[in-house]
Amino acid sequence: MSEANKQFCSILWNEIDDKYKTYLRGEHNKGVSNCPECGHDLFHNKLLTHIVGFSNTSHGALDRTVMMNIECPKCFEQWHCHAFHYDTFLDTIRIFGSKHFK
Repeated sequence: MSEANKQFCSILWNEIDDKYKTYLRGEHNKGVSNCPECGHDLFHNKLLTHIVGFSNTSHGALDRTVMMNIECPKCFEQWHCHAFHYDTFLDTIRIFGSKHFK
């Protein structure tokens, strides 16, 4: 992992509110927006409103990485993938709400 990426992950983790920090859930899913269990496409279904938390993990590497945990609204399977756009996540919670964070 590059120094810039390490710094980004560190800053991102430090900016995450404690109420959004969780343990890893489910398996790593490189497909990000498609449920690995039922194939439901969350990209067009407000992916960010289905985030159930963020985790800080090594995920098989020596460097720590911030992951986001997601729950499928169709089959309730949970998985994790690399985190992105924390500010967008906060805006989504503020505008659309979330059943996971009230």
